[in-house]
Amino acid sequence: MHVYHPMALHPDVESFDVRLDQLLRSKVALKDAVVVPQEVKEDELVSALHLR
Repeated sequence: MHVYHPMALHPDVESFDVRLDQLLRSKVALKDAVVVPQEVKEDELVSALHLR
């Protein structure tokens, strides 16, 4: 694996590497924020959707 770390940053313009890093960090944050519900029983689902 190769890891590239920008050594010099332009004060006014974001490089591709900086934008890519921001995108990947936001994707990781989104992944960590996803809430996975517990198992839903059939009767709970029917009740929630007012099917009966």
